[in-house]
Amino acid sequence: MEVAMWAGPVFSLLGSLAGLSYFWGKVRQSLEEHDKTIKEIKRSLYKSNGTTVYMSRSECMEQRGRWESSLALQINEIKNIISDLRAEMLNNHAEHTRELKAVMKFMGRVEEHLLKEKIDA
Repeated sequence: MEVAMWAGPVFSLLGSLAGLSYFWGKVRQSLEEHDKTIKEIKRSLYKSNGTTVYMSRSECMEQRGRWESSLALQINEIKNIISDLRAEMLNNHAEHTRELKAVMKFMGRVEEHLLKEKIDA
């Protein structure tokens, strides 16, 4: 009876140890897979010449500053083009108005001349 009394706890302890060793093996396997994944990611972050693929924060901020200043220059250039086109349109409008008035004045004289000839006839 003494052996039966100790056999239950011993088998429970052995079962628990087996479960713990299985769990520990799975944890180690998972950690090794994560380690491999991290190493692959680190390898992919570098070009073949040893430089990094990504930009540091300072490099990113410098690049952003250059792009923003370039964008600001392009926007100002577009604004200048629009202003020039608007001025040219207004100038052309005034010129076309003068020409139209001259044509209307000429047409009025032609009309008067035709009416005068019709009345005289």
